[in-house]
Amino acid sequence: MSWCIINPDQILAIGEVEHSKWERVAALVICAMLDQSLRASIWCRLRADRDITRKIFTPNGALGDTTRKVDVAYMLNVFEKDVHAALTGITEIRNLFAHNLSIHLDSADTRMALAVKKLRLHQGRTEYPHPFLKRSSNIAMEPVVTTLDQLIVNGKICLIVLNGDFYMQNPGSEEPAFYNSFVRDSHGQLLDRHGRPIGS
Repeated sequence: MSWCIINPDQILAIGEVEHSKWERVAALVICAMLDQSLRASIWCRLRADRDITRKIFTPNGALGDTTRKVDVAYMLNVFEKDVHAALTGITEIRNLFAHNLSIHLDSADTRMALAVKKLRLHQGRTEYPHPFLKRSSNIAMEPVVTTLDQLIVNGKICLIVLNGDFYMQNPGSEEPAFYNSFVRDSHGQLLDRHGRPIGS
């Protein structure tokens, strides 16, 4: 699996998604990663007022929840309607998992079915988009066989779009890079693609 990242926290989060295989963990972690990238994309467009910025991004602030960030980012032209739909679906899935212990992605629950239906960014693609050039990245997209695959691939595409936007808004910042799958050594330590330990 390849992921588009801009900071080390995302590397550790990706390890959690790739190695847990639990739908609930994937939804919560992917949504947290997307929320962080949404905040960065909105933040770089705001007036430089640290106190007000901190206030609006607190949990009870104007942009404290992910749903509001998704809507505001869309209105700021951070992404198009298809990405808005996918981000909305991922946020709804995360909320359903957070508040219902018996729900799963293939649940008969109408709310889950409607949320999953919004995850369509993978359709008609064989490669991931480039984070900031209007072309393919030439990195093959994993096949979407299960609903969990659908969630992960759509989350990855959203992350590419958001991290690419942040880079374009912040010249000189760390360029988004694709990071390949992780492995664990015989002691269970998470390793990067070069065999180096991640985290501690």
